[in-house]
Amino acid sequence: MFVETPYMGFGAAIQLNNSEVRRNRRSRPNSDITERSGKIVKMNDKSNAKPDESGIVMQATNSINIIPFDPNNSMNVNSWLKYFNDKCQEYNLDDTWKLNNITTYLKNNALTEYVNSYDTIKTWEEFVSFLTERYITLT
Repeated sequence: MFVETPYMGFGAAIQLNNSEVRRNRRSRPNSDITERSGKIVKMNDKSNAKPDESGIVMQATNSINIIPFDPNNSMNVNSWLKYFNDKCQEYNLDDTWKLNNITTYLKNNALTEYVNSYDTIKTWEEFVSFLTERYITLT
């Protein structure tokens, strides 16, 4: 539903669901709300110049373009690990970041096996050993 409130300025309207309508009826007169990226955010009470986005999780590093490891595409695990490490070094991403985000860069059986072994893998070195043991190609 579209709602117009006296706190939003003349003729302004945004789409809100019923719980947001109830919550915003209790807003203070010196605050404002706006919609950004599909999310309703409260305007900064001090200046009303910028939205208060403290409750929004930012995904700055998740936009890095890294080809995921897919064992179904006959990828060489050692080559992919070198590629992945080089990309992470390019963006100054450490081993902790790699381990925390690796599920984004695994596909098919590699992802399934990692999730099934998640409790046993505590460091990046352990992950590298885990992946190479499973997907090393014998030539």
